[in-house]
Amino acid sequence: MIEALVLSLAVTAYGVPGTGTITIDERGRFVRRFDAGPASEGEGWDGRNAWRSDATGMPRVQGDPAERAEILGWSHALRNALEAGKTHALVTSSQDSVDITFAGARRSLGVLVPRTITARSAGNGTWTVTVIAARRVADSPALFALPRPPRDASLSGTITTVPLTLRGNEATVTARINGVPLSVYTDTGGQNVVTESAARRIGLHVVGGGSVAGGGGTATIRYAWANSVRAGNAVMTHQPFIVLPDSAMPGTAAGIIGYELFARFAARFDARAGTLSLARTPAAFGPAVQTVPFGFVDRQPEVMGSLDGVPGAISLDTGSTFTGQVTASFVAQHQLVRMLHARVTAIGQGVGGRYPLYLVRAHSLTLGTVTVDDPLLALLTRPGVWNAGGPIINLGFAMLRRWIFVLDYPNRTIQLRPGGDPSGNLIRDRSGLQIALRGASVDVVSVLAGTPAAEAGITEGLHLRYLNGRRLNKADLAWAQTQLHGQAGTPVTLRFTNGVQRTIVLRRYL
Repeated sequence: MIEALVLSLAVTAYGVPGTGTITIDERGRFVRRFDAGPASEGEGWDGRNAWRSDATGMPRVQGDPAERAEILGWSHALRNALEAGKTHALVTSSQDSVDITFAGARRSLGVLVPRTITARSAGNGTWTVTVIAARRVADSPALFALPRPPRDASLSGTITTVPLTLRGNEATVTARINGVPLSVYTDTGGQNVVTESAARRIGLHVVGGGSVAGGGGTATIRYAWANSVRAGNAVMTHQPFIVLPDSAMPGTAAGIIGYELFARFAARFDARAGTLSLARTPAAFGPAVQTVPFGFVDRQPEVMGSLDGVPGAISLDTGSTFTGQVTASFVAQHQLVRMLHARVTAIGQGVGGRYPLYLVRAHSLTLGTVTVDDPLLALLTRPGVWNAGGPIINLGFAMLRRWIFVLDYPNRTIQLRPGGDPSGNLIRDRSGLQIALRGASVDVVSVLAGTPAAEAGITEGLHLRYLNGRRLNKADLAWAQTQLHGQAGTPVTLRFTNGVQRTIVLRRYL
């Protein structure tokens, strides 16, 4: 009889105590399950699929090769420890690297059973387990199978539609978490998140301590359970949440809903109408149109496509306000700063802080069989959340909104239907100057390098008082923005509260 080895564990997962098991067989099939409250998680390799599950048990098959390799790397590392007494291993994915230590091995059941296993993740924090028992069981595919999806969601009616609030390319909805209404980002790959101040308003019991990686670096986090999450008539119960410091949450929203919601409901985004609709299946939205298959890179959808004819994976990220961010490893490999004559620089902001990037126009971008000509993209030059081997582009809401798009996570497809709003892809500004209200004043919030504003010496933080001789107040913001979006060759005179006056000539810089 072929047997599998089961290790029973006492777990401390990112500061949350619990229990768990690790199971492995001679074929290399592997599963790790932690029961540690809202920090619970699982992953495994069933001989065909590499999968992960969250604290609710919701499974997701990993389609990204680097994510699959990380899970298989765990199996290899554990076998090397059990059979050869290896005490150290390093496994990497497209988003993370994990340093694993096996300590205190003792021979039992014909293998070297470690007393403790510690995993230090660059992006997610540390977990430690103590092996409290080892046993042999009859091998079976059921030991390594994906968990069954939880029955923790309901929908009243066939479709529910909620307003999608757009501030530029920032998309938010109002969700009721434990009955408390909060403005939250809709993020295709994001976990449930609330800020610390929102968690206090809701009355969440917060535990543990880990970290999360974002475009701007790594932020510290804690964990909590929410009794309910409601968007329109769609309801999820007993949901895990990451609790993020207020300072680490970009923008003005109080949190994020995304992967957990879309794993349970088909979702239809319509930026032109300003709506997000949820249904039990995508069939509720009518016949499928322009369907593109995707896999998961952790929680985020990833389609196959190409940039200027170079093939690669493209992640779909409604939580990003950019049209698309080309990952630093791909930029370096193909010398895109030089090839695309990049000179206009900007600052992006995400979880963890701010980061530099170039803005460019590429020649073409394909998603499955759908092609976008002359796409506006951001080139990342500093390594961030994506490592080599992951997506070549992280495609944001500014690009996805050009379609009415339908997400179907259970069947791993996105439909790119006509009728969307392409305005998010456009750069109407001709100055390189971005202005916004701060209190009652019109302020310079960013200046793009390589643009007329930057060349005139205008800097972030200045208070704009006059534009073309007109004294500005908070009611004049839209008018002022229109002047900066004027025809190329038009002179615009700006006077600031510090007495500095500059005249710039508008031009198309991208």
